[in-house]
Amino acid sequence: MEELIRWLEGRGVLRSPRLKAALQAVDRADFIPPDLRAAAYLDEPLPIGQGQTISQPYTVVFMLEALGVAPGHRVLEIGYGSAWQTALLAYLVGDQGVFALEGILDPGPLIGVEGKRQAGTRVQAGRDRRLIERRGGVGKLVGGIQNAGA
Repeated sequence: MEELIRWLEGRGVLRSPRLKAALQAVDRADFIPPDLRAAAYLDEPLPIGQGQTISQPYTVVFMLEALGVAPGHRVLEIGYGSAWQTALLAYLVGDQGVFALEGILDPGPLIGVEGKRQAGTRVQAGRDRRLIERRGGVGKLVGGIQNAGA
């Protein structure tokens, strides 16, 4: 991940120290299928199932830099897909700050409900609800993630 972070900084797209910390804490490899982990740090979209992709890192970083969220902000994300960007947003805004909706009725394969853990971020699943929590020194996270079919 560090090489990708240096590449994004070199391209001038990654400027915020807080976003850099989020990228270091929320590893993209934990949000893609196991057979694609070798490609996790390439700057390209990758398939995550059901015809969906995880966005290329450049695009995600560009959008998050432009958005300029800060601790205490509240964010609604529609179409969370792999949940990588959702987890990055949650890292950036803090406790109870992110609400996300997904239109795919069973997004489980997209977000790796088998229990992705990385830097204290955990995706828990029920049939209709998805909840991302942060543990450790940062505190609890996220109001909730709900699929639109529920």
